[in-house]
Amino acid sequence: MIESSLKTMTPSDEGHYPSVELAYPIAIASYDLAQKRWDAIEGRIQTILALVATVVLALPIAIHNSLSTARFSSIWFWAALCVLAAAAILGGFARVIGQIKVLDPNELYERCLHYSPWEFKKNMVAWAGQDFRRNKQIIHKKATVARWMLALFFFGDLLILAWVLQAALAL
Repeated sequence: MIESSLKTMTPSDEGHYPSVELAYPIAIASYDLAQKRWDAIEGRIQTILALVATVVLALPIAIHNSLSTARFSSIWFWAALCVLAAAAILGGFARVIGQIKVLDPNELYERCLHYSPWEFKKNMVAWAGQDFRRNKQIIHKKATVARWMLALFFFGDLLILAWVLQAALAL
């Protein structure tokens, strides 16, 4: 994959890319940055899922026990449950969206060790750039889904509030 996705240049092209030595450590560090971003968005998704689970499992029981007029047959309750279930389903979907692209040492061994040190670094800069762009797109998709989850979570909370208000007004 590496060779087919990168333009192979001869050492005579070294003059065209004098900053390969400077760019190489930045390119390699981009994998760590992508991993940190991936972990951060996964953490956000997991947090939202935990909030949804808490609201779906604990809050209705606590409300029902506190307000004797709170009925599980209320349209507000069922609407909230559906919206929160949609947030949870989106969360499950978000967890399986794509995979982060990391360096595969076996691929380096099989396809890149014949390059000169300069050419290897130049190709790694190009490869890391391609992987960073791909990782950024996948992380952006996950972040978009997480924003939708959060919006559904807040909307579900508003519906639960409507359920509570309906029960309180029935007192």
